[in-house]
Amino acid sequence: MDTNIIMETLGDNLRESDRVGIIGENDDYKKYAVAIPLVNINDKLNVLLQVRAKNLNNQPGEISFPGGKIEKNENSLIAAIRETCEELNINSNRIETLGNLDFMITQHNKIIYPYVVYIDNTTIIKPSESEVDHIFYVPLQFFIESKPIIKTIRIFTEPEEEFPYSHMVGAMEYKWIEGKSKVYIYKYESYIIWGMTAKIMNHFARLILDKK
Repeated sequence: MDTNIIMETLGDNLRESDRVGIIGENDDYKKYAVAIPLVNINDKLNVLLQVRAKNLNNQPGEISFPGGKIEKNENSLIAAIRETCEELNINSNRIETLGNLDFMITQHNKIIYPYVVYIDNTTIIKPSESEVDHIFYVPLQFFIESKPIIKTIRIFTEPEEEFPYSHMVGAMEYKWIEGKSKVYIYKYESYIIWGMTAKIMNHFARLILDKK
């Protein structure tokens, strides 16, 4: 498999102006962008994943893609490339953007914008020690051929104490709906890839499978 197949799969998705908008996108949600870096190892496409530094406040030691919060006055693609450059210590001219995947809205009021990119040389990658413990590579074919373990978590609604029950008819007796969310899990060698990272990779792999 080569990058031409990936580009064909993603089509014209790179044009952000064509996507459907999200109500509350700029007011109610925190926005993040991630890159799914592809590299060529022995003539096979691999996905670069990173283990987050263990001294980080948020999700230390977890497996993730390069990425982070979208800063003011930058779009999601620029944020994804910027974060990739910062975390892997590479120049942006070594990164080719192949396309974007569907965005993801989480139960934590986050919107994740994923981009598939290609890095032309793995020897230039020197991960930032302050953000990345280490990186590893997984053959893209592994995600295409492997079915993830899928588990379900329950999500409860608990209004804040100052919620204005008295202003709404029947609010005190209102039965808040319980939600459920699927958690995707891949096991690769000694690594457990799960959560949003696994969900994005499963989506990417299914796009490729649907194209075949």
